[in-house]
Amino acid sequence: MMIQRRLTALAGAALLSAAPAAATHSHSHPAAPAAQETADEGAVYMTTTGSTVLRNFQDQNGAMLATLPERTLVRAFRTSEGQPAFREVEVAGGFPVWVYGEFLQPTDAEGVLLVTGNRVNMRPFPETSAKSMALRTKLSAGERVKMLERKGSSASFREDWIRVQAPSSARAWVAASSLEAYSGADAQAAWAKLDMPLPKAPKAPKPSATAPAKTQPPAAAAVPSGLLSKLVEAERAFAAAEAMRSPTTEAWRDVVQAFKAIADQAPTSSATYRKAERRLQEAELRMEFTALREDLNAAAEANDAEIRRIDEFLDQRQRRQTARWGRFEERGWLESRNVGGVKRWYVTFGGETVAEVRCLTGRYDLEVFERFEIGVIGRELQPVVRATATTMAEARVVDIARIEVLSGTSRR
Repeated sequence: MMIQRRLTALAGAALLSAAPAAATHSHSHPAAPAAQETADEGAVYMTTTGSTVLRNFQDQNGAMLATLPERTLVRAFRTSEGQPAFREVEVAGGFPVWVYGEFLQPTDAEGVLLVTGNRVNMRPFPETSAKSMALRTKLSAGERVKMLERKGSSASFREDWIRVQAPSSARAWVAASSLEAYSGADAQAAWAKLDMPLPKAPKAPKPSATAPAKTQPPAAAAVPSGLLSKLVEAERAFAAAEAMRSPTTEAWRDVVQAFKAIADQAPTSSATYRKAERRLQEAELRMEFTALREDLNAAAEANDAEIRRIDEFLDQRQRRQTARWGRFEERGWLESRNVGGVKRWYVTFGGETVAEVRCLTGRYDLEVFERFEIGVIGRELQPVVRATATTMAEARVVDIARIEVLSGTSRR
């Protein structure tokens, strides 16, 4: 059940990321109507009702990013489907995340880092595993973040994981039941007070009067020829992966690389870039969802294999503890009885008769084995006959094909 719940939650995340922004706010928490609305995608200002866990996706098994104290101010957006419901929020002043050092560089301002890449992932743990799924929101080149600590696994800053304070625009998930409407007078003022800008580097000296004037930045470049056809091909690859019964991580990785190549070449002001960026985020989310599903399936298969191994061991052990030892048709002490004037042979174990035995081939003289403990291999001639109100019980009858002596001392 836990695996199914996690997969359902991640599938919901993929669908939510693909929906238009204006359509994601029709599901709101009951307390939301009383909250102060903002001009940003219909978000509302709310506060936490107690100590609240901030997670990387909308499920109680999502990784914990931080614990928000009671009365923490947030901007609440869409609400997830299912129970319990979760709500996507921005936190005033941000929250701690891990970013790979390759996409950060120090600035002249102490403790302030500059983001050098586009669509940079923010994660709950300093690793790229399925349990450390990245947030839906990404860092963009030119943003500045506050450095908190280094993981310290590498001497190189570029090859190390860096913990930073995410900007207030970063979004994560909290339980919808842990939020209530903001009760203060001016939520925007309270938000601005908490969302303090980072210190800037010292200003460069003004150029002298004789210095040449700065040239105007060039106009936005046109979309390179052939990029639109690549976008069409990438869309087809996305549709093909989506139509697969069980798409693999590699299938989605090809889609991600296709859209990333387009986004890297297209001007950031173009519609082509925005389209590729949106599809790239969705493909990345689906790839991480698929990787998590594959990890869970592999863990389930390993667990099933271990259970089968234990069952086989216990079954074998149980067979060894039975009278037959798992290899005999019957096992016990051989004795003869006179039944209706006819000498017949029986195997007893624990004081009870377990079978009548015969040797129709004449291979064994049963007289030789009388009062010895033997194991019998053969075929059943007659099953057990249960006692009724008018008839007596009869033991099963076995035709002996092979005898194995188990005890060399006859029973007295």
